[in-house]
Amino acid sequence: MISKIQIDAAATTQLPIALSALEYASEDVICFVHNIHLFWADPLVLQGIWNVRDSYKANGNMLVLLSVLGTVLPPELNNDVLALEEPLPTRAELKQIVKECFGFAGAKTPTEESLKVC
Repeated sequence: MISKIQIDAAATTQLPIALSALEYASEDVICFVHNIHLFWADPLVLQGIWNVRDSYKANGNMLVLLSVLGTVLPPELNNDVLALEEPLPTRAELKQIVKECFGFAGAKTPTEESLKVC
């Protein structure tokens, strides 16, 4: 994707440039952008998100924008982004997840003593 826009790979550390490279993604690509809420003030970032919307939909791609809980979408993206809020697991749920991971790995189930959370 980077070669198609003829830029140096190091330049993609700038989010607007990286988003412009994403426009050339092939089919069935999922791109994750962490801490997107830190970049929403830049109009080039908003434009980059808009630019990939139609081509991603046509090619079965997905842009996943990760932010902190309680983040409010900029009004410009309200009609174009599906916002999902997933609460963090409780301590009991974390214990169950750890036990299941050990089970899937074929390892001995941890004792309740080792599962105590500080």
